[in-house]
Amino acid sequence: MPIKWVINGYYRSGTTIVFYVIKKSHPELIHLYEPLTPNMVGAVKGHPIGSAARLHGLEGIYDDYHKLPNLTKLFELHRGMDFILPFSLIEVKEFLDEIHKLPYNILIQPNNAHFILKDLKEEYNCKTVHIIRDPADCWASHFPHIQNTVTPNTPATLGHPKDVGAFWLYPTFNKLYKVFKNTIESKGITKDSKDIDKFMITWYLCNKYAIKQADYIFKIEDVAKNPSILTPKIDKKYYNLLDPKKLVSANDKLKRYIHDKYKELVVINNEG
Repeated sequence: MPIKWVINGYYRSGTTIVFYVIKKSHPELIHLYEPLTPNMVGAVKGHPIGSAARLHGLEGIYDDYHKLPNLTKLFELHRGMDFILPFSLIEVKEFLDEIHKLPYNILIQPNNAHFILKDLKEEYNCKTVHIIRDPADCWASHFPHIQNTVTPNTPATLGHPKDVGAFWLYPTFNKLYKVFKNTIESKGITKDSKDIDKFMITWYLCNKYAIKQADYIFKIEDVAKNPSILTPKIDKKYYNLLDPKKLVSANDKLKRYIHDKYKELVVINNEG
């Protein structure tokens, strides 16, 4: 009884709250939160059963890891892999195989499986969901305590590690640059560009390829307005957790700037 569902989305796109309401609605599943994130081992160890996640304040989000008989083995495998942005299933297959062989029905929620969703479906015979969010709101949400004052010049290092930036922006962009250099530079973006430029091309490429591969594609704004569209279905008593008023929103100035400057990239928001 293996991996059954994959809920994917770029960082700060609403995947956590979607994961949480599904976890509440389907307790019969094992729910593994962000297993492909680079800091998974430290996060799981730092959140004992019942504790609230430091970033989101949601209780018990890491609990199901502590139910796994092979957790130590998973930790060992995770430490030996590069989880910034896998382009091939082989990069993470040994780790995911260890999860897949567990005697449970499992849902995983990665934030960086954009380029391997098709491989996941074929290898594990699972269903894949991809969540997409308006890029201006997504970028503002990288700085949740100051989202109303975020500007196009806000550095990704504000409140985040200087070597990686907000939610691994720098290493993610660097990996994409190696593979999609011509595409990225055709948009006028280079390694010396501003952080907002790096974010936008990263957001664009990750969502573009995930949309092509996922079984189901949802905009978090649509899910918040009408949770019943979500697959797998969720219990109505948890609809309030998806209150659209709780979504971090960009200020109008930043939103206009992004939607005016990056028209060619933002159009992906209508492809789902």
